[in-house]
Amino acid sequence: MGIRGIFRIFWVFGRTLKENFSKNLTKLFYRHVAGMNSGSRAKVSLNLFMHKTSIFFGTIMRSFFMVISLACVFATRSVEAQSDSNSYLREEVLVTERAFAKTMADRNFDAFLAMVDEEAIFVQQNNSLRGRDQVGAAWKKWFKEKNAPFSWEPERVEVLESGTLAMSMGPVFDNEGKQVATFSSIWRRDKSGKWRIIFDKGNDICSCEPEKK
Repeated sequence: MGIRGIFRIFWVFGRTLKENFSKNLTKLFYRHVAGMNSGSRAKVSLNLFMHKTSIFFGTIMRSFFMVISLACVFATRSVEAQSDSNSYLREEVLVTERAFAKTMADRNFDAFLAMVDEEAIFVQQNNSLRGRDQVGAAWKKWFKEKNAPFSWEPERVEVLESGTLAMSMGPVFDNEGKQVATFSSIWRRDKSGKWRIIFDKGNDICSCEPEKK
């Protein structure tokens, strides 16, 4: 249940409360006050009226807090459900990113290209590769040698609540296992549930020593 659902509950409760309050309070008044002929009867009737009115308001307040409690429970369960859903999707993207990195380790260029979206943009230092064909033409050289020239591993993944886009980030290593850069990639989930990369950018890491004072 979202925020709109909670407001809907309060609106229905408020309308019901207004109708019942007006109806019951009028009945109480005419039942215990109308027709008073003496001061003693008026006093007794007034006390009885106030007693039943306090009971009525007590019932209203208990109902009000019950509605508040139920709304909080439904809202909490809704947030937990969304969190669980995102956790599952994050795991999907982690698995996909690792499979993407494995294509480099396995020297499988065709598998690599199949995971690149047709509209993908790979941002480089001085220009950008636009579309699967340009990405494939530029990256094919990295698959020619027997051993992979570099590798990468996802460390963090974030997924939109809609489950359509995700971002993966992590380190890039050279062929000796030394970290030389980081990467940021954006993945898009298609109608069949398959994730394909649509944006990718590598970032150099600073290897300079701090300035001496």
